[in-house]
Amino acid sequence: MQHGTQPFSCRPHASVILPIKQTVPANILIPVGMLVFSIGIAANAVVLAVLVRARREFASSVHTLISNQSAIDLFTCIFCVMFYVTMLTHGFRYKGNQVLDGAVCVILEEGVFTAVGLTAEKLGLVVITLERYFKIVHAIAHRKYYRNWMTSVGVALPWIGAT
Repeated sequence: MQHGTQPFSCRPHASVILPIKQTVPANILIPVGMLVFSIGIAANAVVLAVLVRARREFASSVHTLISNQSAIDLFTCIFCVMFYVTMLTHGFRYKGNQVLDGAVCVILEEGVFTAVGLTAEKLGLVVITLERYFKIVHAIAHRKYYRNWMTSVGVALPWIGAT
């Protein structure tokens, strides 16, 4: 670091931070969160692998939407673990490149991809629910008007909407 320069920091100065009362201590929250999201990674990876392998046999629109939902859940769990790892290591070690450090700060320490994944999970469930509703309640219209491109839109919508 050059003489007279300040290190890059994600966090505002101490005088700006408001005191926040944490209900669960960090020494309990971090290991429990890491365990829960690690189990989520393993479970979603297995479910996604099974769904991808069974795709040829059970190819349907709902199968594709559920595979997408599993991929979204896996994405979210991975970034939640990365978020907890940065909490465990007390933040990202800044290297001096402000653009790269700022990007890593926003992505990992502030949980942007985690928030995108959580929002995409909710939107994905809405898409699956609507597709099932129209297939069951409006079966004749669904058979007559439903096209394959609509499944593609249903896969892309949660990712785009969350982003």
